[in-house]
Amino acid sequence: APWGGGLSASPTTGFALVTTFELRAHGWTDEESDLPLSYGFEFERFAGDAAITLADVQTLLALGDLTLAEGAGGSARVRVLDTYGASALARIPLSVGLPPTLVCTELVALLEKAELRVLTGASSAAKQRLQALADAYGTQLASCDGGEVDAFAAGSNASLPIINRMLAVSADASASAISTQPSRRQSAGVLATVLVNSNTLNGAAQAEGGAQLAALAKQSAKGGGADDDTANALVRALGFVLVANTTRASAEQCIATLAAAVATAASLTRALVAGALAGEQVREALDPAVNVSASRDFAASMVNSTRAAPGGFGSVALPLSTFDGQDVAAVDGGVDVLMYLFKRDVRTDKPAQEVLQTDLLGVTLASASGAAALVIKGLPAPIVLAI
Repeated sequence: APWGGGLSASPTTGFALVTTFELRAHGWTDEESDLPLSYGFEFERFAGDAAITLADVQTLLALGDLTLAEGAGGSARVRVLDTYGASALARIPLSVGLPPTLVCTELVALLEKAELRVLTGASSAAKQRLQALADAYGTQLASCDGGEVDAFAAGSNASLPIINRMLAVSADASASAISTQPSRRQSAGVLATVLVNSNTLNGAAQAEGGAQLAALAKQSAKGGGADDDTANALVRALGFVLVANTTRASAEQCIATLAAAVATAASLTRALVAGALAGEQVREALDPAVNVSASRDFAASMVNSTRAAPGGFGSVALPLSTFDGQDVAAVDGGVDVLMYLFKRDVRTDKPAQEVLQTDLLGVTLASASGAAALVIKGLPAPIVLAI
């Protein structure tokens, strides 16, 4: 693993959204065969908090143009990785105070700076600004328009809410970045912060937020999985969308939002089990509005067993005949048990044949070797879903 280095910050104190910081790693080295080194910079706002990812992993020693959220007792961190993935961590104190009181036009100006970062190819810097802006002025943003005319709203002078404009910047920033685990982690954290004031989300924001979450979960499932921070941020953000005021949404927007919720949960279960070995511990991501879990196990140990639903809210009883008639090759490498549990009915159409689904709970059994869902039918005894 890398050794011998440290981390410095300039300045070491400042204010959210006002001060521009730079972090610099220095003095790191490793065995010649383990080079080159790469650097992942993070900010821990408060002791024990999950660290905020500030950018994708990079080979450059410094990360500048940093806009941070408030964290008076915070610390900056750098995770240094060698070419084989072995890592070392260094941290230093970094105090970020509360930002000044601003009016809506000043908040729009800050948002425009984030838009400019996207246009100049600095998607990570744009996401930093979005997250800091939403964190500092979340409740105030509900009463601010975005300074642009909403072409789809009734009335030629109707304003686009600033939250909707922030979601547009989030989408552009994610689209312009290479989809890596750190970039997805940063995007998920941004959405969890922007969507937190769920009672202020109009129908368009609910649908757009859901669509971005579904896209991130799908990318995670296909791109090496999701770590705990990413998964927790995704379900937290999805929870905010699911408890938003549906009276502010059209029927079409509600359908789109709920479809995105199911797609997010289903993709996230596959992301949680990516790279797992049969018999490893169940992974979960839990929120008051939605729970997901995923595990990979041997088929022989699954039959005639009862598996807990995500968060322990219910169970799935698998009879002895569960895998009768299945191709041996499909289950020989293990079977993935993918579950999601919602607090409200999210069905928008008839579920696919391979998904066992009630109003609230969906279960998929998939081949660990091929990732294809197993079609379970014609069993002499039922699979029982209990909530």
